Amino acid sequence: MGFYFFYLVQLATGLLAIFSYKKYASSFFKYFIFYIFCSFISGIFMSIYINDSNNWSWFIFYEFIEFNSVALMYYHLSKEELTIKTIKYVSIGFNGFYLVGIFFAVLQSFIPILLGILVSVFFFLYLRELLNSSRIFIFRTDITFWITIGFLTFYLVSIPFLILLFVFDLKDKIIFHIFQTILTVTHLTFIIGLLCSKTTVKS
Repeated sequence: MGFYFFYLVQLATGLLAIFSYKKYASSFFKYFIFYIFCSFISGIFMSIYINDSNNWSWFIFYEFIEFNSVALMYYHLSKEELTIKTIKYVSIGFNGFYLVGIFFAVLQSFIPILLGILVSVFFFLYLRELLNSSRIFIFRTDITFWITIGFLTFYLVSIPFLILLFVFDLKDKIIFHIFQTILTVTHLTFIIGLLCSKTTVKS
């Protein structure tokens, strides 16, 4: 039951985002829809071929798409030069590390952890930017706030479990259930934002 609910929540997020596109039309929102679509398809693929030897390769490839989708979202959304430059240089660094990891398999286990840490930096920088702008007075109805809080919930909370999973090789089922729970909470946050927000993103 929990397994199906997990995917239903993801599907609901994707459909609601597509139907809300005119309301939030922007580069930021386009990349958000792309992110949700890739996440949903990747999750289904890996659940079907969970014992397939190519599953790890697919997961690592998805991590590349995941990071760059988030980076593009916040690159187009941010207005402050510090945030934009940080996203640009951090993206170059991550993609460089990713390319090196293709040739040195020992580095691949660190890619998900590094991803979680780096994108969390993007989220904090954007929240700082939002806090210092006039939009802070209407943050409860700002879709970018809800999406950022959802992302921050997932990536920041996931980091300790990613370390257990990829560094200490603790592949207990409870770890995967925890990830599903965190991701479900994340998508419920997205859904609340999509339903409650009124402002249009201009980026």
